[in-house]
Amino acid sequence: MSTFIIKKYEKDVNISERIKKLILKVLVEEHGFIEYKDNYLQKDYDLPNMHIWYIENQEGNIIATILMEIKETMGELQGVCCEREYRGKNLAQQLLNEVLCFAKKINLEKLILGTYNQLERAIGFYVKNGFIQTNEIIENNRIAKFYELKI
Repeated sequence: MSTFIIKKYEKDVNISERIKKLILKVLVEEHGFIEYKDNYLQKDYDLPNMHIWYIENQEGNIIATILMEIKETMGELQGVCCEREYRGKNLAQQLLNEVLCFAKKINLEKLILGTYNQLERAIGFYVKNGFIQTNEIIENNRIAKFYELKI
C-alpha cells in the first residue's frame, strides 16, 4: 500500500510549475476548460493570501492539489485536482481536511468554491463534505454552480 504525504507549498518555482501542470492537465486536457488555461498559467502562487497543499507520489510527481485564496473572512477553494489514476484513494478528502484545519486555525468563517455541472464527481464530493449550493449561472456555455461551507 502506498503512503502519501500532504505538503504545504512554500515559495518554490519548480513546485509551482508542477502544480500548474497538474491543474492544466486535469482542467484543460481532461475536462476541456481551455478558457482557464491563461488564468492558471499566470496565477501567482506566492501571494500572501494564497495557500496551497499538494501530494506527491513515490516518484515525486504531484498527483493532487488544493488551493485556497483568502478573501477577508472566507477562503475560496480553487485548483482541486487529482490525477485520474489516484482518484478514489481518499486524497482529495485528506487535502480538504488539511484546508479545514487551517481555516479553523486562522478563524475563517466559510469556504466557497465554484465548479461546473459536468463535474458530477466533484460536486458529489463537495456536497458529501457539507457544502451547500448558493448559486447557479450559465458561464461559457456551461452551468456554473457555487457552493459554500460555513466553518
